[in-house]
Amino acid sequence: DTAPASSAGGPLDPYWQQVAAHHERRMARQQAFDTEIAARRLDGEIASAEADVATAQAVLVEAKAAEARIGALLGKGFTTRANYDATLKNLRSAQAKLKSANIAFEMAKDQLGYTELHAEFD
Repeated sequence: DTAPASSAGGPLDPYWQQVAAHHERRMARQQAFDTEIAARRLDGEIASAEADVATAQAVLVEAKAAEARIGALLGKGFTTRANYDATLKNLRSAQAKLKSANIAFEMAKDQLGYTELHAEFD
Protein backbone atom coordinates (compact mmCIF):
# COMPACT_ATOMS: atom_id res chain seq x y z
CA ASP A 1 0.00 0.00 0.00
CA THR A 2 1.64 3.22 -1.12
CA ALA A 3 0.93 6.60 0.39
CA PRO A 4 -0.79 9.22 -1.80
CA ALA A 5 1.63 11.66 -3.37
CA SER A 6 1.60 15.31 -2.50
CA SER A 7 1.65 17.99 -5.16
CA ALA A 8 5.39 18.22 -4.60
CA GLY A 9 5.76 14.58 -5.63
CA GLY A 10 6.55 13.07 -2.22
CA PRO A 11 4.24 11.04 0.01
CA LEU A 12 1.68 12.84 2.14
CA ASP A 13 2.27 13.09 5.85
CA PRO A 14 0.06 10.80 8.01
CA TYR A 15 -2.51 13.51 8.76
CA TRP A 16 -3.19 14.15 5.08
CA GLN A 17 -3.20 10.42 4.37
CA GLN A 18 -5.98 10.07 6.95
CA VAL A 19 -7.87 13.01 5.42
CA ALA A 20 -7.58 11.45 1.95
CA ALA A 21 -8.71 8.03 3.23
CA HIS A 22 -11.64 9.61 5.07
CA HIS A 23 -12.62 11.50 1.92
CA GLU A 24 -12.51 8.30 -0.15
CA ARG A 25 -14.72 6.47 2.39
CA ARG A 26 -17.20 9.36 2.41
CA MET A 27 -17.34 9.41 -1.37
CA ALA A 28 -17.92 5.63 -1.47
CA ARG A 29 -20.72 5.94 1.10
CA GLN A 30 -22.31 8.79 -0.85
CA GLN A 31 -22.16 6.75 -4.04
CA ALA A 32 -23.77 3.80 -2.24
CA PHE A 33 -26.49 6.10 -0.89
CA ASP A 34 -27.13 7.59 -4.34
CA THR A 35 -27.33 4.10 -5.80
CA GLU A 36 -29.83 3.00 -3.13
CA ILE A 37 -32.02 6.04 -3.86
CA ALA A 38 -31.90 5.27 -7.58
CA ALA A 39 -32.81 1.63 -6.90
CA ARG A 40 -35.81 2.67 -4.82
CA ARG A 41 -36.96 5.07 -7.53
CA LEU A 42 -36.60 2.34 -10.13
CA ASP A 43 -38.54 -0.10 -7.91
CA GLY A 44 -41.41 2.39 -8.11
CA GLU A 45 -41.03 2.68 -11.86
CA ILE A 46 -41.07 -1.12 -12.19
CA ALA A 47 -44.25 -1.36 -10.12
CA SER A 48 -45.85 1.36 -12.24
CA ALA A 49 -44.76 -0.31 -15.48
CA GLU A 50 -46.09 -3.64 -14.24
CA ALA A 51 -49.44 -2.01 -13.52
CA ASP A 52 -49.41 -0.48 -17.01
CA VAL A 53 -48.86 -3.95 -18.49
CA ALA A 54 -51.79 -5.36 -16.50
CA THR A 55 -54.02 -2.47 -17.60
CA ALA A 56 -52.98 -2.89 -21.24
CA GLN A 57 -53.68 -6.64 -21.03
CA ALA A 58 -57.18 -5.96 -19.69
CA VAL A 59 -57.86 -3.42 -22.43
CA LEU A 60 -56.64 -5.91 -25.04
CA VAL A 61 -58.96 -8.64 -23.71
CA GLU A 62 -61.89 -6.23 -23.98
CA ALA A 63 -60.83 -5.11 -27.47
CA LYS A 64 -60.59 -8.72 -28.68
CA ALA A 65 -64.04 -9.48 -27.30
CA ALA A 66 -65.48 -6.34 -28.93
CA GLU A 67 -63.89 -7.22 -32.27
CA ALA A 68 -65.35 -10.74 -32.15
CA ARG A 69 -68.78 -9.41 -31.17
CA ILE A 70 -68.87 -6.66 -33.81
CA GLY A 71 -67.39 -9.03 -36.42
CA ALA A 72 -70.23 -11.49 -35.81
CA LEU A 73 -72.77 -8.67 -36.07
CA LEU A 74 -71.17 -7.48 -39.31
CA GLY A 75 -71.36 -11.01 -40.73
CA LYS A 76 -75.11 -11.05 -40.04
CA GLY A 77 -75.63 -7.57 -41.42
CA PHE A 78 -76.55 -6.00 -38.07
CA THR A 79 -73.78 -3.38 -38.03
CA THR A 80 -71.84 -1.27 -40.50
CA ARG A 81 -68.37 -1.86 -41.89
CA ALA A 82 -67.34 1.52 -40.43
CA ASN A 83 -68.34 0.34 -36.95
CA TYR A 84 -66.31 -2.85 -37.40
CA ASP A 85 -63.31 -0.89 -38.75
CA ALA A 86 -63.40 1.36 -35.68
CA THR A 87 -63.47 -1.71 -33.44
CA LEU A 88 -60.56 -3.23 -35.36
CA LYS A 89 -58.62 0.02 -34.97
CA ASN A 90 -59.21 -0.13 -31.21
CA LEU A 91 -57.95 -3.72 -31.15
CA ARG A 92 -54.76 -2.79 -32.98
CA SER A 93 -54.26 0.17 -30.68
CA ALA A 94 -54.66 -2.08 -27.63
CA GLN A 95 -52.09 -4.51 -29.06
CA ALA A 96 -49.62 -1.67 -29.61
CA LYS A 97 -50.17 -0.29 -26.11
CA LEU A 98 -49.50 -3.71 -24.59
CA LYS A 99 -46.31 -4.04 -26.61
CA SER A 100 -45.20 -0.58 -25.48
CA ALA A 101 -46.06 -1.33 -21.84
CA ASN A 102 -44.06 -4.56 -21.98
CA ILE A 103 -41.06 -2.73 -23.42
CA ALA A 104 -41.24 -0.06 -20.70
CA PHE A 105 -41.46 -2.78 -18.05
CA GLU A 106 -38.40 -4.60 -19.42
CA MET A 107 -36.44 -1.35 -19.67
CA ALA A 108 -37.24 -0.49 -16.05
CA LYS A 109 -36.04 -3.93 -14.93
CA ASP A 110 -32.86 -3.53 -16.98
CA GLN A 111 -32.17 -0.12 -15.44
CA LEU A 112 -32.50 -1.59 -11.96
CA GLY A 113 -29.73 -4.02 -12.82
CA TYR A 114 -27.36 -1.12 -13.39
CA THR A 115 -27.83 0.17 -9.83
CA GLU A 116 -25.90 -2.64 -8.17
CA LEU A 117 -22.84 -1.24 -6.48
CA HIS A 118 -19.95 -3.02 -4.86
CA ALA A 119 -18.12 -0.54 -2.66
CA GLU A 120 -14.66 -1.17 -1.24
CA PHE A 121 -15.96 -1.01 2.33
CA ASP A 122 -18.58 -3.77 1.83
